[in-house]
Amino acid sequence: MVNNLPVTPGSGATVATDDVAGVHYQLIKIALGDEDAATRVTAANGLPVEVVAGTMSLSGEDHIGEVGFSTAIVSPTFTMDISPDYASGDVYGDKTTLTNAMRVTSGGGVLGAVSLTDSDDISPEFQILLWDSDPTNTTWTDNSPPTINVNDLPKLLAKIPIVTADWTSIGGFAFAHLRNLNIPVRANGSAHLYLVLIASAVINVATAGHLKIRLHFVRY
Repeated sequence: MVNNLPVTPGSGATVATDDVAGVHYQLIKIALGDEDAATRVTAANGLPVEVVAGTMSLSGEDHIGEVGFSTAIVSPTFTMDISPDYASGDVYGDKTTLTNAMRVTSGGGVLGAVSLTDSDDISPEFQILLWDSDPTNTTWTDNSPPTINVNDLPKLLAKIPIVTADWTSIGGFAFAHLRNLNIPVRANGSAHLYLVLIASAVINVATAGHLKIRLHFVRY
């Protein structure tokens, strides 16, 4: 294809074009300068650009430099009653705040795995209840059954059962690891999640800090 389109103003002139499927697009060289002056833009004489400082906000946050997902391992601390035994349905330790489990306020993610250790080697059976905000309408008293308030039910994100078969005893300790949970989670009004353990069977505790839990989150 011929790129130049002949134009005849008087004695004739040629306009530079690019022929695209029979349509001519005019080629133009850029020049800059004050009035009555023009300097061509070349590789040696580039087009000046002014960069203006500012703030960019995405999804209600100022966050630059992290691309994709981030991970977090949250390890809450529990103190259990040594006596009397926990009955099935009792709160197993206190309600616990998972501080900044999510990256930002009302942020979301996925709970991928839960790791547990038991220094008493009793392999306790219980339920992990995970909440998107503080279930303050219910009274959670360690070693007593709660009466869950209906207003707290919409806050419940997940119930994860821990059963005897999940545990392995090695050297006087017990270990459990739940993989591939892939539970979607999202905080509500903060970056925190909340956790309550409920005994599923009788639990006889010898050491107040016998249970350790690590929750593995992928956050976005």
